[in-house]
Amino acid sequence: MKTLTWLLALFVCMNAAAQDGTLDLTFNAGTNSATSVTGIIEQPDGKFLIIRNSFVVRLNADGDDDPSFIGPTTGSVLHFSLQPDGKIIIGGLFTQIHGTPRKNIARL
Repeated sequence: MKTLTWLLALFVCMNAAAQDGTLDLTFNAGTNSATSVTGIIEQPDGKFLIIRNSFVVRLNADGDDDPSFIGPTTGSVLHFSLQPDGKIIIGGLFTQIHGTPRKNIARL
């Protein structure tokens, strides 16, 4: 029991130290963040979905753009949500997603 308590205390201390409000220099979105980020969701794999200038993009855990993710390229995405199965629901002002008609709501 003492070992479990010690491990729990160590985990809490390590987690608190990692969230002390200082800048994490290993996460570098650099100029990729552009001018407007209006939404952020962390995915279970440690990657981040963001709404950047009305488009959904995915960042790797280090902040670099993930080129394997191709988000909607027309219209404006205003909101999004991550479902338990990993699918992404988007809402906004658009009439199609990748050439398929979808009016203002879609699942990626």
